Amino acid sequence: LTHRELYERACERLCHEVDKERLRRIRRLAGSGQIYRPQQLFRVATRIAAMTMFGGYSAIYRGSDSGIKSDLLIHDIANGSETDDVETFAITEDIIDATLATDLFNSKGPDRFRFQHQTFAECLAARYLDRMPFRQLQLLLCKRDAVGEYVVPQLAEVAAWVGGSRSDFFDHLIKIEPEVLLRCDMTRRS
Repeated sequence: LTHRELYERACERLCHEVDKERLRRIRRLAGSGQIYRPQQLFRVATRIAAMTMFGGYSAIYRGSDSGIKSDLLIHDIANGSETDDVETFAITEDIIDATLATDLFNSKGPDRFRFQHQTFAECLAARYLDRMPFRQLQLLLCKRDAVGEYVVPQLAEVAAWVGGSRSDFFDHLIKIEPEVLLRCDMTRRS
């Protein structure tokens, strides 16, 4: 197994571990009690990771407005749908609450949550990008200036995770900024 595969499996396993007391406290206001599959929670976690990494957010806030610019508001996450290996499902505040109650996240005060570790967010954001066409990846993770193309510094770890699993993006990183690849697992590169 690669480093990324091990990391993803660990993150998926954490989606099986829901802190029931935290979930009860979170849902106290919403009043829902639906149970979700761990695969659904994992997919929502990848969405949250991508939104936090690409939006420059440091925490997720359950209220309407925390007044903190670095907080991602839950109602900004709760829209549209996602697909896991089984079905397409709506992204509601309830499923986000259930995801925030997994051991991937910890509380940072009243109604504020963040990933237990920054590398969880980086790995899961890369996982969210797996199905994205190469050109979109390039536009999202790279920028160009008068000197040439480079990886957005704040997204270097995400780019490394993507490069570790996608040969097209790996080859692109070799051309523009190979040192980024020192951050990824290349033990199973062919």
